[in-house]
Amino acid sequence: MTPPMPTVSDSMVELPDTEESIALQTWKKALSLDEGRCGATTKSTNNIGRCMINIASSRTTEIDNLIRILRRLNHSPRQVERHLDNLAKLVHCHWHDHPPIRDIRIEEWLAALPDSPRTPTPERRLRTILGPVPSKCASLTKLGKPCKKSVKRDDQYLCGKTISKMVQIATAASDDDTLDDLAYLALVLRHHILCHSHQTYTPTYQDECASAIDKFQAACQHERKRQEAENAIAGANDTREGNTAVRVDGSHALITPPSSPKTLKVRRNPRNYWEQGFDTSPFDVLGKNDTVEEYKTPNEMIRSVAEDLLDTSPKLSENEMTNGYLYSFTVPGNERFVKIGFTTREGETRIEEWKKSCNRDPIVLYLAMKAVPHAHRVEKLVHAELMEHRVRIYCERCGKQHIEWFEAPEAVVIASLKKWSLWMAGKPYEEKHSDWHLKEKYKKRLHNVEEFLKDLQEGVEAAELVKQTS
Repeated sequence: MTPPMPTVSDSMVELPDTEESIALQTWKKALSLDEGRCGATTKSTNNIGRCMINIASSRTTEIDNLIRILRRLNHSPRQVERHLDNLAKLVHCHWHDHPPIRDIRIEEWLAALPDSPRTPTPERRLRTILGPVPSKCASLTKLGKPCKKSVKRDDQYLCGKTISKMVQIATAASDDDTLDDLAYLALVLRHHILCHSHQTYTPTYQDECASAIDKFQAACQHERKRQEAENAIAGANDTREGNTAVRVDGSHALITPPSSPKTLKVRRNPRNYWEQGFDTSPFDVLGKNDTVEEYKTPNEMIRSVAEDLLDTSPKLSENEMTNGYLYSFTVPGNERFVKIGFTTREGETRIEEWKKSCNRDPIVLYLAMKAVPHAHRVEKLVHAELMEHRVRIYCERCGKQHIEWFEAPEAVVIASLKKWSLWMAGKPYEEKHSDWHLKEKYKKRLHNVEEFLKDLQEGVEAAELVKQTS
């Protein structure tokens, strides 16, 4: 059972209002929150900066209360990190609230917290030995120089998963986990930090990388033995006192570790260790209907999107002039969520790419057989109509946020796709002075969006009736 979140009043020393205000501002400044900005690390081509998006004023009280809780000195390391993670969720904008970005901020905050220094959790201490998952191959070339080839995204993901499993064996092992498993997992780790070429041939590891892995493995083994000794003492005390066992630091682990394959004890080729088929685990939902800075109703959003000039940008990701194919699909284990997108290529090709990138097996719900004019604008209109169902999902496999998922019934999604595709086939936009405008008759009809949508739906039903009788 997760321990209840402490309240501000728990063990908090009462300070006069003025002193309390000064202490709060001191902490905000130390945490780089005094300007009320997101502050997450951002990357551009040439430099690293900070996100300048304002923190919502509605979150101020909750942020202040969390900082007051953090000022207490009697938290366990895991409690401190849990509070900091909650703080990052509050202050980071929707572009930067996914786990890897939050973890970078937690690392910064742990070093910046006022008063006495905070001890890192065993998990963080172990992970620090290795640092970030490498993006470049850890082998040397035949000439003895570092290989500059990239590590595939799949291998980076499995490298991170292997590290998590080793940390879990060290800090919260199950009955089936042994020290021998740590040694084997170190081999798995060594495999996944290589480029494809050096996975095929016997590699010569760079000294720094090989040393870090050896040190990490030894630290995991040491931590495992330490935990076993301390938990044995704690278990004996609990038995005498009639208490239920808890962790040695009195808290609970922050992260559910990855499960081991059923074939853990079978020593296979390290490259095959994590072969488990498609992922069916629940989505990590970061937020719902929170990507629009200024709130609008679905009808207002539909009107706004429809009346905008068509984007003629040469960038394919922005251009609304090209024809394309609309599609939607769901995935096993998360059937209540539906992906809605478009592609300028064949729909099957795009879905296969997503399948490989995210390691989930799409169940296609809708796939246009004919290309639709202004496909990107059609997608935007569908997203606008269903905006209140929109969710943001973090995909650990590809390391990205997905923002084109909707928690909506299949029938509602398909109806919207058909509606706007049929409407766009009627050529509602016209060119004037090199710009593409919505025709005046449609602007007038959009004064009453409810009636407009009803007419569109009737048009779809009429078209399908004609198709059935022809």
